[in-house]
Amino acid sequence: MGIILQQFIERVGREDFQAAATRAIYKAKNWDTESKRTNTDSEIVQKDYEIITDLGEFILESTLEHKEKVDIYFDLYRIYPSYSLMSLIHVHYWNELFETSKRTFWKHVIKIFESDQGYLKEPIIYSLWCDFFESPKTVHESWKALVHTKSSDDVLKIVLVNSGPVPFYLKKELYYRLIGSNFWHYYIFRSLLHSKFEVYGDLDEKEATKILKKLSIPKNTEHLDLLLKKLGIENTRSFFG
Repeated sequence: MGIILQQFIERVGREDFQAAATRAIYKAKNWDTESKRTNTDSEIVQKDYEIITDLGEFILESTLEHKEKVDIYFDLYRIYPSYSLMSLIHVHYWNELFETSKRTFWKHVIKIFESDQGYLKEPIIYSLWCDFFESPKTVHESWKALVHTKSSDDVLKIVLVNSGPVPFYLKKELYYRLIGSNFWHYYIFRSLLHSKFEVYGDLDEKEATKILKKLSIPKNTEHLDLLLKKLGIENTRSFFG
């Protein structure tokens, strides 16, 4: 932990921070169950939220150089992996970051997505889906930062499975870029599935039907029948020929 980050932590209290960070790591490592807990009225939950948002604001409102702010922000995230940190920077500070700082932000995100530390990925993935991809103000630049010819498989898998809110024309371009490899067919299916069933999902049903027809996936793939029926295809067993 760098000296500058330690100084920020002292402002919220080291002992309280360490206890809250331990709880944040536990939640991130047990994301599937812990993220569904809604006891937001808990004094501990509220105190932890105040600690991490106060600390995040101290960093982002500091006089540090913009790139250094983002670097330290992710140093903090790595020891306190919290959705609150990602939401904070998206909702309150994204428009204040310089373009170089935004590029630094995405470099950190990509590095975490490509790592083997799954618990660090989950809060960011959640924010990517419900903040960066769901907001018309950030979806295009977020997509451009993550989806390009040099994107790794690890990044593209995450993007596809969480791309429900992304405008369909952007997804369509990626689908056709990847569809030549059967490796990607399951992930394309998952993207279409979420695009149809999520509240803010965006799907061109006619084009989605054409794309599904091209996919080589088992007919018993979970939720495949449900998606086909939602697209008005009743004879699901014969759909793939």
